[in-house]
Amino acid sequence: MDRNQLIERLGRYEWTDLEFKEAVGVRKVDKVQNDFLSVVRSGQKLNRAVEIEADVAETDGRILLVFTVPESPWNEKPVYLDGDIRRSFVRRGGCNERCTWREIERFLRDASTDRYDDQPIVTLDAEHFFDPDSVQWYRRLYYDRNPGRNDTISDLEFLDEWGLVVEHSSRLVPTRAGVLLFGRLRYVRQTLPRPVIDCQFFHHLFDDWTADLRWHDRIVVEENLVGA
Repeated sequence: MDRNQLIERLGRYEWTDLEFKEAVGVRKVDKVQNDFLSVVRSGQKLNRAVEIEADVAETDGRILLVFTVPESPWNEKPVYLDGDIRRSFVRRGGCNERCTWREIERFLRDASTDRYDDQPIVTLDAEHFFDPDSVQWYRRLYYDRNPGRNDTISDLEFLDEWGLVVEHSSRLVPTRAGVLLFGRLRYVRQTLPRPVIDCQFFHHLFDDWTADLRWHDRIVVEENLVGA
């Protein structure tokens, strides 16, 4: 979000991705920023350190501190306060709501489960599994929407940043998700039990459709998800 977008949203309302703390401008910018970042990175107030990007903006002679807080990975949730897991919160609309026990249990269950798409494909080599055109197309889209991010890294380093390749027995191998998103056609066919896209067209009104009607046209795509 650039400065103009920030100022424009300050005049609107809080939502899932934006929260305001009202004041008459920050006077001790360094102290407030350092104190805030120290708390969230120390692991003392929160049960784990949180990496936050900090920035400043100025409007009408007043300094605004802007903190970008990334969503925690699924295996690091919930994040809670003061060592008390009951003080876990989720963001809904413009509000922070305390998690129910059912939500906390779901976070803990998800964090302890090995996900199918995270599994490494040890028979493949990270250097050669991916389709360069698919990765380059996605990278152009990503950097256009996220200016300022380091776009000089290699394709393999980019995939490593996103956890789509992992280390196994002292070498890098792709995960199932990496193959699904960016894999070459032959590796997609080897790894996935079915085509990526199976789109069926029915020339019927919705109210007339029944399960025994046959489709009129069909598209099946076996490429990776970006290619599909």
